[in-house]
Amino acid sequence: MGHEYIHNGGPLDMAYRVDRRLRKLVEITRHARATDQDAWKSLLCRYYQLSTRIKQQCFMDAATAAKHAALAVSLAIDLQDAELIAAAFVNSACTNSQQGKLEEARKDIAAAMECVDRVRSGPLKGNIYLESANINTPFAYLHPASCCCRLSREMVTAGCGFPGPGSFGEPACCNVTIPCASTGKAL
Repeated sequence: MGHEYIHNGGPLDMAYRVDRRLRKLVEITRHARATDQDAWKSLLCRYYQLSTRIKQQCFMDAATAAKHAALAVSLAIDLQDAELIAAAFVNSACTNSQQGKLEEARKDIAAAMECVDRVRSGPLKGNIYLESANINTPFAYLHPASCCCRLSREMVTAGCGFPGPGSFGEPACCNVTIPCASTGKAL
């Protein structure tokens, strides 16, 4: 119901209802029996992730969103559940990215990528890869190896009319000779 509210909108009381449930869940988790503690912490972790999205997107409360994202990550690590850890880090990465904290977002998505092989959920894996591409794209331009890859893609698109490094607005870090795929001659 909370995810539907985030994606489709709805009455604002739904967002407040999630907030009330979160406060109750914190108390229940704090006073739960030791045998039930992990189950309650898992649910609390998921509620923190939901609350993060609501605080970020509906209430524009960046500080609380960041705090809830950090709490979700902390709970997931405490539970040592690979899927919860990956989901919490992806959620935190999205939050940091939306808040303009790109370095923190890169660290979070890198942590999620470390868990991707242990994640069984296909949609979660897809989200990790998509967010990784989304977050790392602005940094790809600064990396010399990615610059060459981007140049070669643009050369193919431009019909191999490549005058040399520094064209297309790239830095002159690509002092490599790349053969044209169709003619074989150096560009």
